[in-house]
Amino acid sequence: MDDLWPDDLIDRAEKVETPLSILKEQASILGQKTANRIEGKVVDQGKWSRQDRDQYPFQYRFLIIAPTLENYRFDVFSVYYGIDFYPFLMETDRDISEEIYLECEVEPSHIGSESEFSVKSEDQFRELLKKIFGSTKVRKVVAALLSQMEE
Repeated sequence: MDDLWPDDLIDRAEKVETPLSILKEQASILGQKTANRIEGKVVDQGKWSRQDRDQYPFQYRFLIIAPTLENYRFDVFSVYYGIDFYPFLMETDRDISEEIYLECEVEPSHIGSESEFSVKSEDQFRELLKKIFGSTKVRKVVAALLSQMEE
């Protein structure tokens, strides 16, 4: 039997950094920065997806949680992507999107909401995450949670 598969098939697949791996990495970093008092969590939201998102097989939500505060959760954003990863749809908290919309070079999605963006590349995704994590809303949520824990 002839082997018609490329020799480097597995090597190439292992080198691709997925949007999910980037999100998990950033969730872990948030925990490290706050001594795990506040954590980032990436949740598969496929079964809770809106019907108009069915065309995306990969759907994740990024949450900020405070485990000691009865698991308080703040829903920061959601990502929806296909097997090719990019471009993909990102939906943010409305306050965050209003703040970062003019600062980022991302286009609003064709769906029409101001809080939805079309992300075209890994570099653009990383830049957008940096803006989101540095936004006033995220900073306020983190500060409020840390203050609440000290009482």
